[in-house]
Amino acid sequence: MKALIATTLFLMLIANTLFAQSNIDFRLIKQKKIKQAIKKEKLISSADFEQVKSSCLCSEDQKFSTHKKSYLFNFPVEKVWSAYLKTPPKQAWNDKLVSFGMMYESDQQAFHYQNENMPDANVGQLVFINLHLLKGFVNVAVAHKIMEINQSEGLIRTCYVESGTSHGTQFVRFYDLGNNQTKVEHTTFYRSKSSFRDKRLYPFLHEKVITEFHQNINHFLMLSEKELVRPKTKELAKLSKL
Repeated sequence: MKALIATTLFLMLIANTLFAQSNIDFRLIKQKKIKQAIKKEKLISSADFEQVKSSCLCSEDQKFSTHKKSYLFNFPVEKVWSAYLKTPPKQAWNDKLVSFGMMYESDQQAFHYQNENMPDANVGQLVFINLHLLKGFVNVAVAHKIMEINQSEGLIRTCYVESGTSHGTQFVRFYDLGNNQTKVEHTTFYRSKSSFRDKRLYPFLHEKVITEFHQNINHFLMLSEKELVRPKTKELAKLSKL
């Protein structure tokens, strides 16, 4: 009888563990807006997250508004490329205007939160971030999905989810400038239902957010290369005219 009870408890423990692993744990997400957005879309299980659709472009589309910004890294292109894949999203998306909420990894059908180690960037990863606007008085949940990682073309392509406020795609391209320098060009094609938002708000806010992102990648790269940097050293040279 004792053996039967022990076996039953063990099986219940395994079942609960598997259930927890296949369902999102809202307790591990700190941002209220991200939790609200996920609940609004009724995303609970890994099966639900597998059904999330993205509004995606594979190439340029003149029907969309365009934003382009370039950044200079004082490292060879191979190291810069590697840094973009290996910088944990909880570090890449963590600054004054943005914070990382959670990530769903389609390849492993797994959820990842701030309190754990993160896998390298991979196609199919769905990342939820929180934008802190007006000094935190306004918060907006944003989700994007990695659709393409093409090292031979020097391209990382991510897309907004279909249910989001903005539709479109972000293309991050890498160019070897020689002399241990790399240009990273971030081009975004976007469109929403508001012309005012697309023309006035989005370009200004988007540039600030992606600049924080690229600076964080640069900081991670400098630390990984054991450069002597201060904790807040993230500045990059902007190459907007290139």
